[in-house]
Amino acid sequence: MDASGNIYIAGQTATSAALGAAYIARLSPDGTTILYAVSIGGNGSSTSAATALDLDSAGDVYVAGTTTASDFPVSPGHAPSPGSTAFAAKLDAKGNVLYSTLIGGNATTAPRSIAVNTKGELVVSGQLTTSAPSAIVVALFLFKLSADGTRVIAGPQGVGGLVAIDAQDNIYIAGVPPGGSAKPAVTPGAFQGVPLTNYCGCPFLSFVCGGDQFVASLTPDLSRTRFLTYVTARDGAVPVYIALDAQGNVLIAGTTSAPGYPTTADSYQPNYTAASKIVETCGPPIPMEVTSPSGYVTLVKGDGSALIFSTFFSGSKSDSLSFAALTSTGIFLGGQGGSVDLPGFDGAVPSPCVPVGFVTRMTLDGSAISRSEERRVGKE
Repeated sequence: MDASGNIYIAGQTATSAALGAAYIARLSPDGTTILYAVSIGGNGSSTSAATALDLDSAGDVYVAGTTTASDFPVSPGHAPSPGSTAFAAKLDAKGNVLYSTLIGGNATTAPRSIAVNTKGELVVSGQLTTSAPSAIVVALFLFKLSADGTRVIAGPQGVGGLVAIDAQDNIYIAGVPPGGSAKPAVTPGAFQGVPLTNYCGCPFLSFVCGGDQFVASLTPDLSRTRFLTYVTARDGAVPVYIALDAQGNVLIAGTTSAPGYPTTADSYQPNYTAASKIVETCGPPIPMEVTSPSGYVTLVKGDGSALIFSTFFSGSKSDSLSFAALTSTGIFLGGQGGSVDLPGFDGAVPSPCVPVGFVTRMTLDGSAISRSEERRVGKE
């Protein structure tokens, strides 16, 4: 949404064969009028999809996404990149394409998050994966495109994820290293060091437990890591949102199945309440803890040295966060609720067997839920 309240959406058009082009649309604030709709893609036998979107102060729109098109339209002056599986594009306030370029080389590249800085340079981050259908994540990536989209500056290896940028163009990342990959090193004074790799499952059939969430900040030119700290525990945590507050602190939100996820004592829900139990499994039987998902909201100090607040958000069964938004009036949270005692909803979740979507608002200090703003989305 822009300063005037206009709504922007991006995604993929689709045919009956699941093919299609990437699209970007701008809607009026009330959603009743399409101000423009633009599609970008190759021939009819290919698929392109926009997976990330951002706006600059002039109302220009930036998108990144994936493509299988060998004839994806590339702007003049932008060198074709045979084999590329991702793209970036910039549109002006009227929907005219200012540039369109392929990114990522021959790797299977999946942009997940983008952010534009004050100079019109686009920071792109995401994942490198194996080829379909397995699409296993093997590495993270982070790079910056010049304002005209013709030049690329690469970030440090192993760092990538969700992106935010401050007024000085410093770059902030919340990510999870792929299982089996090298974990990025922490900086001096970090809140949490590099965690040990934990394994779940039976001794003869074990697997890495969850993923180890980190939060990092880099200089605008990507040449130096300002800080990097982990915020995680056994069973991991997966962020879905990152933003900066007015004081330059880093807000992250997501889902964890880790009872030991770091929280602060004065937060809304410092203790893990989601369902967990000890089961006898493997053979011979071995006691093993099985845990359920819980949402979390964490505010990391702007230098990565401490947590200002950190809280779970869950009932006694299984609940997850899929969206958050930091505003001047609070932190809005959205996700899927499976607990009839989901905090603040007074039993509005009908049954753990019928999860529903929810929207609620947390206070800016992470200490309470603003009950007047609670919403339940779903059918009883």
